[in-house]
Amino acid sequence: PTAHRNHARSGLDHLMIVVVGDHPTALEPDTETGPRSVWLVHREERGRWASLVGTGRVVLVVGGRQHERAVRHHAAVAADLGATSTWLVSDLGPLALLLTARNTAHVARTAGSAVLTFESLAAVTWSGAWMRSVTKLTRPAPSISQHARSIAPGDGYVVELGPSPRVTSVRHLQRKGLALDPAAGPRGPVVRTGDVPPAVEELLAAFTGGASHFVFDRPPEVSAERFGTVAAVELAVPPQHDPTPHVPLVACPSCGHHVPGP
Repeated sequence: PTAHRNHARSGLDHLMIVVVGDHPTALEPDTETGPRSVWLVHREERGRWASLVGTGRVVLVVGGRQHERAVRHHAAVAADLGATSTWLVSDLGPLALLLTARNTAHVARTAGSAVLTFESLAAVTWSGAWMRSVTKLTRPAPSISQHARSIAPGDGYVVELGPSPRVTSVRHLQRKGLALDPAAGPRGPVVRTGDVPPAVEELLAAFTGGASHFVFDRPPEVSAERFGTVAAVELAVPPQHDPTPHVPLVACPSCGHHVPGP
C-alpha cells in the first residue's frame, strides 16, 4: 500500500477507520469492531459521516487504489473538522480491505500506530476472487484465450490481487497451486462471500494448511465494481498473527500522540 500521513495521537478510543468503497448504503458502522470504530462509507458520499468527526479524533481513511480521489477527499474533510487524518490506498479487494481495517482496530497498539499496523497486515493478507467467467474483468486483464474459454463449462478462474495481480484457471492451479509467500507466516481462516466449486475449496485448503472457511454475508454489489460482475465470489485470507513490528513509540512533538519512532 501507499500512504500519506499526518502524525497521529495515542488513545485508541479516538481511533476511527473509514473504509471507502461501493457499499450498499452511503454510511454505516461496522458492528463487528466494537468500541473501536470502523465505518463503511460509499465513495460518492460527501458529508454525512463528517458529523462523527471532531477535534481529537484520529481518522484513518482507506480504500482501493482505484478510489484514491475519494479517499483523499474524505481525509481532507476529517482534517478540516479538526481531526488528525491519514489516508492510505491499497491493491487489496473490498473484502480484504474491510477485514484488514477490522483487524487493525482490534490489534493496533495506539491510534498513532494504526497506519503501521494496517500496512503490516495488508502486506501479508491474500486477496482475490473466484469467477466462473472473466469476460467482464478488467483489473487484472485476462488474456484473449481466457476470455474465450469463459464461455465453456468449467471450474472457472482464480483472480489474485496485490502487487503482482494475475488471472489463472482453476485447472492450471490444480497442477501448480496458489503461490505461498513464506514470509507471510501461518494463514488464518478463508473468508469468502459465497460458494465456490470443490476444486477451489481444495486449492484454498492446500494454500492455508486446512484453515476453516467463513462465509461473509453481504450484498454482491460491493465486489461488483472491482471484479465487473455480481457473480464474483470474493476471497480473503488474513494472517493468523499480527505481523506488525514491535517498534518503540514516541510522542509526536507537534500533537502529542504516540507514533512509531525512527
